[in-house]
Amino acid sequence: YLHGSIMALTQKQHKENLKQLSESYPEYAYLINRT
Repeated sequence: YLHGSIMALTQKQHKENLKQLSESYPEYAYLINRT
């Protein structure tokens, strides 16, 4: 189902963005890993 795959895609993209953020800003990584 198309909508489901779009949701999955944006979720994957979101994870990638968080990963890049955490690599650029270690203090973000700390906050992300705490939650």
